[in-house]
Amino acid sequence: MPLSNPESWRGKALLGGYHDQPEKEQAALRIALGAVALVLYIGYTLMYPTAANIATVAMVALYVLFGVLSYIVLLLQPGRSKWRLAVTTCVDQGMVVAALLIGGRSALPLLFVVFWFLVGAGCRYGKGPLALSCAVTVFGMSALMAVEPWWVANRPAGIGLVLGVAATSLYLYVLVDRLERRAATDGLTGLQNRTSLDRAIERAQATLRLQGGHAALLLIDLDGFKEVNDSFGHAVGDELLLHFARMLARGAQRGDTIA
Repeated sequence: MPLSNPESWRGKALLGGYHDQPEKEQAALRIALGAVALVLYIGYTLMYPTAANIATVAMVALYVLFGVLSYIVLLLQPGRSKWRLAVTTCVDQGMVVAALLIGGRSALPLLFVVFWFLVGAGCRYGKGPLALSCAVTVFGMSALMAVEPWWVANRPAGIGLVLGVAATSLYLYVLVDRLERRAATDGLTGLQNRTSLDRAIERAQATLRLQGGHAALLLIDLDGFKEVNDSFGHAVGDELLLHFARMLARGAQRGDTIA
């Protein structure tokens, strides 16, 4: 039965207590960094209490609330959910665009968050969420240049930002793709590594429980391989492994996983 590729590469946790919990780490960062931005904007608004500044404060406060709610949801439902990840990815970038729409020039310091979210989506969750985050941003920035007065007056800056978002996303996409392949494959043979095999077996078992059917696991041992290394050296042993891996790959059928 077909076994798909391993799950997306995820970078090392930024916060020490959230190893293998990228969604919870992101929720914690929403709260922490959002709170810092909120305090700074409150201080600035107290000195310059304009309607735009007040609106920006309200949007940042709303984002901190979103961070708290997302963290609570993850405490109650800690399992992974593609739908939840898609929603939070859209909300992350959507709320930045909303702040820029409501706050105008006052919200311009929040532009760095757009790129922070892109990097976070790619490094934590892989290529799919990265592409979604990029699409939401490009759509939102295009809408800003059509309706928001400051962005209409500074459309060349907006176009430059959109191109920067697209270029950054493309670069990250290529980088994450390489890292995913490196993390999922054996460095010598290019076949799936043990971690990838374990995940493939887990997915196959889950599919069998839900849909039934059959799957097979074949373990292959190379007799006398130690003698090859001892007699001819490890370089020759590596060549033997590489040659054997290519033979297995040529004989594999569609949907087979070779590790």
